[in-house]
Formats: sequence, structure tokens, C-alpha cells
Amino acid sequence: MLRESGIYKITNMIKPEDFYTGSAVNLRNRWNSHRRDLRRNLHFNINLQGAWNLYCENNFEFSILELCEKEMLIEREQFYFDLLKPTYNILPTAGSHLGFKYSDKSRAKMSAAKKGTVFSEEHKHKMSESKKGNTYALGHNHTVETCAKIADANRGKYCSDETRNKLSAVFLGKKRKGSSSEFHGVFLLKNTQTWRTALTLNHKTIHIGCFKSETEAAKAYNAYIIENNLPNPLNHFSEEVI
Repeated sequence: MLRESGIYKITNMIKPEDFYTGSAVNLRNRWNSHRRDLRRNLHFNINLQGAWNLYCENNFEFSILELCEKEMLIEREQFYFDLLKPTYNILPTAGSHLGFKYSDKSRAKMSAAKKGTVFSEEHKHKMSESKKGNTYALGHNHTVETCAKIADANRGKYCSDETRNKLSAVFLGKKRKGSSSEFHGVFLLKNTQTWRTALTLNHKTIHIGCFKSETEAAKAYNAYIIENNLPNPLNHFSEEVI
């Protein structure tokens, strides 16, 4: 199995007209991930999980539709969505989780599966080593098209200045859990010593960019919130910083 990026297909060999398509940065890892969750009856796709339970694992085939660069994955996945019209896929758009929610049953299963899990020191060390030197998305900024789509999705939603100020006041001076900065949406990337700024919108993380200073990152966060009229709290600066 290849470790390259591309578009794949999981076919029900009993009913070949029924299949699932997706994209992956690492095809081998993605297939292993699918099989692990399906075997444990924890897969996020209830259509594929139901078929797997009914027809058994040995009646499903993983195949590669196309190898492509990482930057082209979503575009090519959408091409095959439109061309093949996969029957097991739930989401209508490639790379989108819009409208998707885990059922209470699925949430309970995932929670139960994670309870009591203890990683060995060796496993922790391996995970730590695998993350070292990872500069994924460093310096990345959203394209004009992506920013326009986010703005369109939030157009009509209005958060008053009073509400924004109240939200900011709640968190002012408080360091967020897991954060290395007192500013909203700002985190230090220790391996590169740069400041990353991001926010969560519709349960999806939006990466705004990476900056040399903490203040630059905080100001970029504010600019993004104001430009797209988002309800997230703004960062406040001292007069010296401003």
C-alpha cells in the first residue's frame, strides 16, 4: 500500500454499486484508520459502518483512484464525488463537515472506547518524536476565495460591540488552557519559535497565519474577526503596544 497522497475508494464487492470515496495525505495510514474504526464499530460514517457489519470485512476492497499532490486533494476528491456519486458518503462536499453531527450513540461508543486508555512511555516518546520538526501550515494564509466563502457564510450574523466587549472582558488577563499566550487564538510553536493564530468556526479550526511576534499574531486575529464580522472576543492591547 502506498504512503503517497491521493483519492481512494472503498467498494462493497457484494454490491459494487455501493462504495465510499475520500482523499488522504497518506493512503496507507488512511486505510488502516478506516479498518481500525470499522472493526471496533466506531466509524464516523454510519452508512459504511452498517454495510461493513452486514457484509463483513473480507467483502470490501480499498483501491486508489488517483495519486495527486496534497494541494490538489480536495479539488480531485470533489471531481470524483461529482463523477461517481458515491453511495456511502454522507457529506455533499469534499473536505467539508458542514451539517455533519455524530449521533448520541456514536459519541457514547467513542467515549467508552477511550476510557481507561493509558499510553506507555515508549508510545508517548514515539508520538513526541513524530511531531518534532513539524512545520505544517507554517506561514500559510487563507486565499482570497476562502476568505470570501467564510465571509459569505457569516454574512447577516451580527455581534454588537457591547457583546464583543463583554466576551473580551470575561477572558481579559486569563491565560487559556493549553495556550502559551494571554491573547485569544495565539499559540507559540516551540519548534520554530513563531506565533500561530487560529480560531474555531462551526467546529472547524481556521488557521490565520504564523508571525514572528506574539503581538503581530494577536493583531492579525483581531483583524480577521472584524473583517469577517465574527462573534469571537477581541484581544485588548496596552497603550504601549497600540
